[in-house]
Amino acid sequence: MNTIASTTTPTRQAWRDAPPRDARAHGLARALGWVSIGLGVLELVRPREVARSAGMVAADPLVRGYGVRELATGAALLASARAEPWLWARVAGDVVDIATVSAGLLNRPQAVRRGAGALLTLVAVTAVDIACAAALRRERRLQQDRQPIDFAQRSGFPRPAQQMRGVAVNNGRVAANGFDAATGRAQQPGAVGVAH
Repeated sequence: MNTIASTTTPTRQAWRDAPPRDARAHGLARALGWVSIGLGVLELVRPREVARSAGMVAADPLVRGYGVRELATGAALLASARAEPWLWARVAGDVVDIATVSAGLLNRPQAVRRGAGALLTLVAVTAVDIACAAALRRERRLQQDRQPIDFAQRSGFPRPAQQMRGVAVNNGRVAANGFDAATGRAQQPGAVGVAH
């Protein structure tokens, strides 16, 4: 069945197919949002333990500041319709965390083993964040690259409206306007039509 486009507005009507949705990437983005919130709460409540687990000296204000950042990023990931910018914000935060832990290890060689584990974890999390953000970016670009389908010239009829008028009333037979709905052709000269 043909779609009848609106003819009430003179502007060009263009419709775009819905882009494919990467359900796995969106699900991972939500999971990372919850991870951010959990880590943020932990950094706010137990900043000293978090610092020690990373091989750092106690720096409660700094760790709590990172906790606030994680909470804000996690809440944005869960609430926003577009997770991609907030995933890149997570990546930026990961880079800051890696730099902080690395600097701490330079000042505490005895904590290298503990800090190395924290660094490996941070690098792995960063890789996941980048992969998820890149997948959502591909989805967004695919949406932007889709060509719109223009229905502006669609009337919904196989023939101009003048030829189609009266066809339904004549139950598919030749109408007074000379159009045969059964064959889709104009009535031949001399054919008998049914007028109403």
